[in-house]
Amino acid sequence: MAELALNDEYFPKSPVGTGTSRAFDELAEFTKNMFLASSFALIDERPKDLRDELVDMFKECSVDNWDSYGSLPLKERAFFEAEKFISAMPSWLPIPEIVPEPSGDIGFQWDFGRDKVLVASLSGDNIVIYAAILGSTERKRNGSDVFNDTIPNEIINRVGEIQN
Repeated sequence: MAELALNDEYFPKSPVGTGTSRAFDELAEFTKNMFLASSFALIDERPKDLRDELVDMFKECSVDNWDSYGSLPLKERAFFEAEKFISAMPSWLPIPEIVPEPSGDIGFQWDFGRDKVLVASLSGDNIVIYAAILGSTERKRNGSDVFNDTIPNEIINRVGEIQN
């Protein structure tokens, strides 16, 4: 987990000889500890973890035929767009699996079990293409949208729909 560097300018001890009490010092220490505890809860390590996963996948799949079935190497521009996609993910959105695609694109897959899947694919052209299976009633959705550093609402809404 990330570590916060806090110094005493934010949480000063009571100065000697100013007439503050032990109760003040205890309250100041309690406040500092509560702040630290709540700050750690708000730190989202997922972007770093996903970026690490993306980098590893890119290294592994940046050669011709990485899957032994004639795949193209992952596109560098798709890699950079995938980094932006990770940065744009709201912290409450479930963590997707990052998948290499034989076309050289990079996919983000949310899989919630049988018949509940959404894949968003990035090729580095500022377009996100998505396909979803929304349950056993065979409802399917697909489409494309502009990706300008913000995940389209259609994708976020569909992930929420298949998650429930």
